[in-house]
Amino acid sequence: MTDLELAEALHRGAVDETIDPDLERQLSFESGLSLKEIQLAALKEGLTPQRFERNMGTLGREGQIKLLRSTVAVAGCGGLGGLIIDLLARSGVGMMHIADGDTFAPSNLNRQILSSEEHLGKEKAATAAERVRSINEALEVRLFGGYLDEKSIGAFSSRVVGNGEFPSFTAPLEASGARSRSSALEKELSSRKRPPTGVSRKRRGIPPSHPPLLPPWR
Repeated sequence: MTDLELAEALHRGAVDETIDPDLERQLSFESGLSLKEIQLAALKEGLTPQRFERNMGTLGREGQIKLLRSTVAVAGCGGLGGLIIDLLARSGVGMMHIADGDTFAPSNLNRQILSSEEHLGKEKAATAAERVRSINEALEVRLFGGYLDEKSIGAFSSRVVGNGEFPSFTAPLEASGARSRSSALEKELSSRKRPPTGVSRKRRGIPPSHPPLLPPWR
């Protein structure tokens, strides 16, 4: 299927300038393109995947395109990290690198959005990946099945960036519950001139006045 044929198929199948998930899957199968490529193609044609309709008032189509092309690294899939991962998936972040070496315990059920009785004993990172794919199977998820510390942080960050430097579209998010892991992540990313976006500033002793990193699509 050529680009022109894909554009024609998108417009032919659109309803009120939107495309539904069934059309995304159909065109992905017929064209051999990934679901993310279909979503991007629709946005470039001035059409909106229905899953992103409510994003248009804040992000707009250009912002949604940037978000689908963005990468986020999340350290920790617990109370904070799990919620962050869920929201990023619903927003349409195209690539997530997720790290957590923990498993779900009954004590997580009162506050961790990814936990449930059926997930007790299961790995948090793998469960997070399942959650992302259940929200939008077009999104890419790569797992790092272990805790981040001074020994493992280099391997994790290398998986994220490959060439040793974070590109401008990558936003590392720190949601780890342990101070030692937070310190290792902050030290590693700062050495790469890409400090993490800390989501627990008070716990880590970061003053409220410290400027946050802007989201990657701004």
